[in-house]
Amino acid sequence: MIKFRSAPLLTIIVAAATLSLIAQKPFLLSGQRLNYGLPMPIYTLYDANNRQIVLAQDGEMRWFDDVRKPPVKTMKIKEVPAFDFSLEEKKVIADAVKMHQNMFGDIPDNFFESATLIQRPGGKEFCLTDRDSKFYFYSTETGELLRKVLIQKPKHKFAPMITALSDDNKIVMTQSTELNKTYVHNMETGKLIFEIDAQFLSSSGLTPDGTTLLHLHDKNILSRYSTKTGKKSAPDLVIKSESAGSIVVSPTGGKIAFNMYAKGDSNGQAILDLATNQITVCDPTLKNFGTLAFTPDGKFLAVHEPKYIHFIKTETGKHSFSYISSIPDIWDRVLDPSFSPDSTKMSFHLYGLDIKMPYYIYCDLSQPRKNFVTKLGPS
Repeated sequence: MIKFRSAPLLTIIVAAATLSLIAQKPFLLSGQRLNYGLPMPIYTLYDANNRQIVLAQDGEMRWFDDVRKPPVKTMKIKEVPAFDFSLEEKKVIADAVKMHQNMFGDIPDNFFESATLIQRPGGKEFCLTDRDSKFYFYSTETGELLRKVLIQKPKHKFAPMITALSDDNKIVMTQSTELNKTYVHNMETGKLIFEIDAQFLSSSGLTPDGTTLLHLHDKNILSRYSTKTGKKSAPDLVIKSESAGSIVVSPTGGKIAFNMYAKGDSNGQAILDLATNQITVCDPTLKNFGTLAFTPDGKFLAVHEPKYIHFIKTETGKHSFSYISSIPDIWDRVLDPSFSPDSTKMSFHLYGLDIKMPYYIYCDLSQPRKNFVTKLGPS
């Protein structure tokens, strides 16, 4: 005799299957536009207590106990590092500014225009750099300039650098494919330890402990160098991709991520375990996105293209959740989004069509997961 399952049992089975499907879907997080008004925000960061801080265009530093309310205190930063442009370079810059003014109007004054922010682990201090040889460290508690560190480099024309500091601030890596070099300096002495060639489209990174320089070159070869000796510390690894680049290093150490390319087009991202050389290819649905940053706890890799930031679980390579911008957030790129030390908050200033955008974006990464991602990109 055939027996039919009872309705309650069938309901439980269907519900369980539904929950299983839901658990596999990426969630969509909502964000907020905050700190409207002028002087507009330029950089956002967090202190050791996961409190939001903003650096504004006039040099003002703002602290927030509640990101939806006015700052609880402010102060003015008086000095930031600036690249020493030659007279020829200054003329080129002045001509470019004049052309912009004639075509689009005035460029807003920006006290931090010569300085790039580097957040430091733990949130007790932050660094501003000219992306070349000057590194100024400030207290997140008071905004006080704590110390200046200068590394020794010969005079050269300005060439934007990729810059990375070890967690203990003792080793610094700078790379410029315009100068065709990657440099490793000792921050305590300011002296060059060693340098390697860095051609166009090559990419470098520094492990958090400062012991290893990572270098992707010649399309798909990863080399590792000891920062003590300047010699290779492991055999070269050939990445199984037509080419690879844009290294992002996990703050917790042990893993890096990079973009993969095929026939000149994006082919996704991969996460490499440095100890085992095991490569995890990330979710193929996100193949058109570029590596951006790991969260401080190393659990997620953020990838992005204009108006879309997706988060990938580093253990599995699977798409987990997303932040998707909405009108009027017309932004082309995000430079180093800031994460709170506990990895529960993300914020970033927008860079895009409107250079006068008077707010920044804040997103609570621990918010309840209710809505699902239905669109991965503009295509």
